[in-house]
Amino acid sequence: MRNIFLLLIIILCFNIRPGFSQSSFETIETQIENAKEEDRPALLNDLSMSCLKNREFEKAEEVAKNALQIARKYNDYCAIASAERNLSGAYKGFGKKEAAIEHYLNAIRFYGKCGDYITQAKVQNILANLYWQESQFEESAILYSKSLKYWESKDSIMDQGKCLLALSNVYFKWGKYQNANDYNLQAQKLFEKINFEEGQSTCYNTRGAINEKLENFDKAIEYYTKSLEIRLRLKNDFLISEAYNNLGIVYSCIEKYDTALFHLDKALEIREKLGLKLETAETKHNIGLIYRNKDTLLSVANRYFEDALLVSREIGVEKMISENLVALGGCFILQNKYDQALAALIEGVNLAEKNDIRDLIKEGYNELSQAYDSLADYKQAYLYYKKYRAARDSIYDLEKNKQINDIQTQYETDKKEQQLEVQDLQLKQKDAEYSRQQTMLYSAIAGLVVILGFSVILFRFYRQKQKANRLLHKQRDEITRQRDAIHEQAIELEKLSIVASETDNAVIIADAGGQIEWVNDGFKRLFGFTLEEFFERNGSNLIKSSSESNIQHKIAECIEKRKSVMYESSAVRKDNTKLYLQTTLTPVITNGEISKLIAIDSDITKIKLAEIEILQQKEEITAQRDQIEIQHGQIQLKNKHITDSIRYALRIQQAILPSASMINALLPDSFILYRPKDIVSGDFYWIGENDKRIYFSVVDCTGHGVPGAFMSMVGSGILNQAMQEEDIESPAQILGYLSERINETLQQTDEDKMVKDGMDLALCSIDKVDGTIEFAGVHNSIYVVKGDEIIRYTPDSHPIGEPFNADFLTYSNLVLDAEKGDTIYLFSDGYPDQKGGPKEKKFMSSQFRQKLLEYSLLPTAEQEKILGSTFDDWKGDIEQYDDVTVMGVRI
Repeated sequence: MRNIFLLLIIILCFNIRPGFSQSSFETIETQIENAKEEDRPALLNDLSMSCLKNREFEKAEEVAKNALQIARKYNDYCAIASAERNLSGAYKGFGKKEAAIEHYLNAIRFYGKCGDYITQAKVQNILANLYWQESQFEESAILYSKSLKYWESKDSIMDQGKCLLALSNVYFKWGKYQNANDYNLQAQKLFEKINFEEGQSTCYNTRGAINEKLENFDKAIEYYTKSLEIRLRLKNDFLISEAYNNLGIVYSCIEKYDTALFHLDKALEIREKLGLKLETAETKHNIGLIYRNKDTLLSVANRYFEDALLVSREIGVEKMISENLVALGGCFILQNKYDQALAALIEGVNLAEKNDIRDLIKEGYNELSQAYDSLADYKQAYLYYKKYRAARDSIYDLEKNKQINDIQTQYETDKKEQQLEVQDLQLKQKDAEYSRQQTMLYSAIAGLVVILGFSVILFRFYRQKQKANRLLHKQRDEITRQRDAIHEQAIELEKLSIVASETDNAVIIADAGGQIEWVNDGFKRLFGFTLEEFFERNGSNLIKSSSESNIQHKIAECIEKRKSVMYESSAVRKDNTKLYLQTTLTPVITNGEISKLIAIDSDITKIKLAEIEILQQKEEITAQRDQIEIQHGQIQLKNKHITDSIRYALRIQQAILPSASMINALLPDSFILYRPKDIVSGDFYWIGENDKRIYFSVVDCTGHGVPGAFMSMVGSGILNQAMQEEDIESPAQILGYLSERINETLQQTDEDKMVKDGMDLALCSIDKVDGTIEFAGVHNSIYVVKGDEIIRYTPDSHPIGEPFNADFLTYSNLVLDAEKGDTIYLFSDGYPDQKGGPKEKKFMSSQFRQKLLEYSLLPTAEQEKILGSTFDDWKGDIEQYDDVTVMGVRI
């Protein structure tokens, strides 16, 4: 009868904040009223926390919800995390532990997002302690283990020791004493390393409890004594009383009653002095048990039990009330006071039954059977004896089942840990690959423009040479042809990922207004300035920094015509030497809008000087022609590298799509018609599986070609993460997670840019057990063909990537009316939007539905062929309008 561990964990692992006064409330509320909206979540969280400390749970909940709403608007992850934590505290205060756990998990996730790993570890410990109280030992152990790994990474010995000690107590209550002892020893070694004596004493105390449970009483006494010695030295009266109480119980177990009473009297004296009512009642109960074992001192036992019962009733601890009533009833039987015994036992057993205290129920039934037997009421005696036997057998069966469940739980836990390790490794590999690809893509356009600018310079050079010698006419035409070919490839390569080689040309990236954002290393080599030095001397805008008098017109022309423009200018290097520059200004178009301007400055000082030199020295033309031929060979080599990169980029695009073997395994009776408009596609199809469900989806990303391909890689990765790592099950929840991650990934915080980078999709899942099919979608409908009827299921219209608000809280999850033999069709808008036919009009959704209904009875492989040929016949010689994807799945 002890409360050894809960208080210990609270003392060691958490910091208790003091309560707030009324003046503190008023100060915070005044600050909130005067603060900007984006600054209010932090103040609201402080107010919510103060409400929690004053046990004003309803107000704490209201204020925390307000903070959460504003914090979500500004993507303030730290404020979101604090609000979720305060909501957890409020719900815990209401007794809504499931809701509290849910919000603690949210808080942990957002503390990780905002990088506050210290608070994340502390909240993990709070939730672990809540799980421990609810006897959810596996969940508690997992969270403490996560916190332990974090403190190990920070080399914080004190926090490591606290987590290890908490794990020891979890496994102790779980009944896994070997695990408890192992963690305890690890904790003690760390506490000894930093000379934390209070922690060492607690480790000894816990090991004493473990050995007591294992009935190694000599060892238990040894460890309890070591704990007591340290606590006496520290002069911590509360912990000293606990050690005395524990020693008294162990000595009682080995029937050394006088020694037991000595230690229990010591504990009682300290606890009464400290005013610890619960602990005082506990010790008096333990003393009463010893006197009851001495038949000549039953009246003394009665007094201790009655004193303990009085305190138990005062503080309202029903478990302790029932323990004292049953003990008192047993004492009355030994004194032949049967009426008093029955009254005490019946009340005690009723309370034990109410709280499902099985050991106490069993003991009470046995005492009642003996009392009725002594009164010669054999019917009641037999009745309670049968109840006693049933209770005893139930406890035995429960213990056996617990052993079996522990074995199964250990197996499942080991399995989960292995899966988590594999998933962590996969995630790290994916992150590395994504970073590499992102680097390649960002540098692609700059590299292409370098090549284009270089070819234009060569063409100009050839034209100048023509003035000197008509023998170069043939070579100039060849270079012109090469330039045109490179220009055409550049347009195509705007949609692909190419790694730009180092160049001596200066590459400048500016926003649509001409504000310079980035320059390459070639910029410094060409001008001699760092970017900061250049800004200080020439300004940070393309217009201000250029010597070209018509620069504003050139930028306007570039933006209006959405194509590259060229102009010449001069500049002065850091060493005051003059440069002549050939600049190629190219717009970067993202989702139909000009987002960046790329300027390539090439040093044409030598070309300018060569114009004069060519007029004076015609004899050098032959040598210059040879140089041109060398450059021509270099261009051909670069052209080969570009072509190879195109093919490789296509393989990368195809790698994210499910393999044929995966499709056949998960959706054996299905087809996919996949027709990208360009080499790479903005459409993609996705298939996944977990233990419970099979998922399939068709996704239409914003745009086609490279912009769409970027989104397809992002979207596919997030869908895999939602299913495999976040363990999200329903399609609607997966869409919510996808929307949140897209918003985070693309940093869509500006309202004017919101939702221009997104995707339309339909996502279905099939339950492996009962066959239930669920659907959630954004903008993309699905069709289900049942016999001669086609049913349309409409999606939500809230875009992916736009945060939820009061008007739209979550995506809809629909259960399909589909059975075996029906066919589900998912598709992008490319097929019905394709122009063609005799009048060059769109195919239209109505005709598309009719074709699906017409072809639905064919084998799925035949459906793919005939849908493809129908599309080709309709399109004819007209250019394909958009990416086309159609998926059919027969149930």
